[in-house]
Amino acid sequence: MSATDMLCTSLCPETAGMACKRSFPNKTSPGLCAGCEILSTLSGEALNRTSEYPRCGYCGTIYRGMTQQHHGKMICGPCATAAGVSPSVATQEQAARTQRMQALSQQGARQRASNRAGTGIIGAPNAHRVFISADIWFDLNADLSSTVIPRLLQALEGAWGERHQSTLKPSHIKLRFHGNAELLVRELDITIEQFIQAHRDYPAAKHLPASAKYLATAHGTYPAFIYFELHIQADLYFDDTGETVQFHNTVVKRKAKDDRSDSNLKRARTSELPPVPLQSTFRPREIPKTLVNITMQTVSCNAGGEVEINADSEELISPSHIRDARLAKGTMKVVYQVRHSHLTADESFALKRFYRTSNDNSPVSVKDNSKHLTEEILVMAEARYFLEKFYEHGENLSADLDTTLSISQAWLATENVAEGETPSIAAGISDDQQLDAYSNGITWLMEPLRSSQVTKFRGTLGFGGIAKGKLAATIDAFIHFTYLYSKKTMVLCDVQTMKQRINGRVMNVIFDPMVHSPVGNRGPGDHGNKGIQDFVETHDCNVKCRSLRLEPLEDDE
Repeated sequence: MSATDMLCTSLCPETAGMACKRSFPNKTSPGLCAGCEILSTLSGEALNRTSEYPRCGYCGTIYRGMTQQHHGKMICGPCATAAGVSPSVATQEQAARTQRMQALSQQGARQRASNRAGTGIIGAPNAHRVFISADIWFDLNADLSSTVIPRLLQALEGAWGERHQSTLKPSHIKLRFHGNAELLVRELDITIEQFIQAHRDYPAAKHLPASAKYLATAHGTYPAFIYFELHIQADLYFDDTGETVQFHNTVVKRKAKDDRSDSNLKRARTSELPPVPLQSTFRPREIPKTLVNITMQTVSCNAGGEVEINADSEELISPSHIRDARLAKGTMKVVYQVRHSHLTADESFALKRFYRTSNDNSPVSVKDNSKHLTEEILVMAEARYFLEKFYEHGENLSADLDTTLSISQAWLATENVAEGETPSIAAGISDDQQLDAYSNGITWLMEPLRSSQVTKFRGTLGFGGIAKGKLAATIDAFIHFTYLYSKKTMVLCDVQTMKQRINGRVMNVIFDPMVHSPVGNRGPGDHGNKGIQDFVETHDCNVKCRSLRLEPLEDDE
């Protein structure tokens, strides 16, 4: 087993950016660890929720009920067996951890809400922690109004944001027991322990729906396990946000027929289990690649929004290998994968170039490719500047925005071709372009390699609402803000995102944006005044635009 095998890295574009880059002694094959393999199959709220589950420090797998520790690391069952960890050792470590937490509780420290569930720490009704709803633990000293309710709303944030533009706030909801049973206390500025004492003899506190009874079996009955129903006050939400609550359609599960066999029932239950990643020792055949010399430059933007390519930032990245087979192909650009020899396999990058810029399919010259890519990286730097100002403006007004937006990192890269040498196959240089390639090099736009799953929000033309939810509304408001902040000289278009884990947080990264400008010279997607006019006529201000107090769009003609 090599150190490379133990390191969690991505070996394919589909999982780029999803590796935790940690080393696990029990990981036996190259690629992602078992936990990141699972996360790479998820998205949205499921991804955010599952990424908070405990992770085994020995093989990297993750699951909700992991509670054992060994030598200061979480350890899963198979790794514990392989390490010869006896139940008594695990029990002692668990007991020691419990004692430490009890000591913190006695000192008045408030335990942060955690998604890590496990039956080993459920005790009698006087235990120091309590399980509320699915997968959420709280200290008995936790305050209902300031800790419990915000945490419950946070758990709903992903699913809620898919249908609504505004965040659900504590003032929009009421807590009930099952069956819409009222609480005995009206003011929730109390601790969980005080809440339990007030409802100890209240029958409604112990009522559970059939769908939640398995949780009580696993975690104990009231007060060790408390089941709340969260009732949304649609009228208050509308008064506060101007948005109508969109309720999910209720799915009714049919009862199993009497003639279903035990084997059929077992298969049905098995099909609901999460996928388990295969541990494979197969090593795929290496994709052909070309050795090249690449120089790269960065772009900066000053406080006034003026951008420039930093001439003194030129850096030689040599040697580099560009794969001969393309990674992806869009309407105008092709994408190839490059790996610089001094970096690890998980730090590959994407190289992009134009193969067409118009509808006539005429080939793109070396000079035109360089011109359009240079303009594109300048647009990205400006977009990054506008996004920073957008979030500053929102923070000053306490606007409820989706804060996961980011603009892709990018570098202007040049493949240097010495006279007598052959350009890379990926460059796609024809014989009549060889001289330009020798003289000027071949320009590429270099970006981090990310997941290939793209979410499209806006096209080049047509700004009517295509997507719903908080992220889509925030992007619409960002485009509106950019138009006004640029003094009506820029309209962002062709807005699309990919998910990427940045500093431990899953972000929605905007890449390859285009703009409309009055002159119409900002790239092949710039439709000039026609594009600007299309935006002004079709943009429909949403709740984010209003919360940012953006002036309505008007036809200046």
